[in-house]
Amino acid sequence: MDPALSGLIGALGGAAVVSIGTIATTWITSRATAQQQAGQLRQQAEQLQQQHRFEHLRERRDPRSSAYSAFLAKGRELRDTVSRDTQTAADSSQMRSHSDDVDELRRLAATVSIEGPDEITQPVANVQMAASRVWLTAYQIAIARERGDTERRDAMLRDYIAAERELDRMLDAFLNCARKILDEFGHDST
Repeated sequence: MDPALSGLIGALGGAAVVSIGTIATTWITSRATAQQQAGQLRQQAEQLQQQHRFEHLRERRDPRSSAYSAFLAKGRELRDTVSRDTQTAADSSQMRSHSDDVDELRRLAATVSIEGPDEITQPVANVQMAASRVWLTAYQIAIARERGDTERRDAMLRDYIAAERELDRMLDAFLNCARKILDEFGHDST
């Protein structure tokens, strides 16, 4: 074989090997770059999802906090006014007027339930039941006073003290649950 021809074949073969190597290197590099970009895009998408979730939770925190505060304030106000009226020997019509406060507490409880989450539902129901018991017992005390039934009045006073303590416990339990929820759902915990 002619040395020029074999040199040409060798040069073409070498160029082919270099070209194939260059093509393979380019393909591997572009594939690695594409995978790296895909990984970066996934990471950015996850960060955007986390940011969106955090912003959503922050937006939910303010209405929840307002609903929880209004419910707690109304529960305490009901306890305080009924207690005051029980101690000052209010008549049954005055005690009956507190049923509006019990109804308002019920409306506020509905708002709290809507704002959620589900963990707050039972503490809200417990406060409502305890508040209703306080009001009803105080109303029965007033009726017993008006009728001059001291035995019934004294028995109901004992029940009233227990009901008031139970309401205090339920209000505290609601407050603790509300704080926990606001802390958990008000910060990015992911």
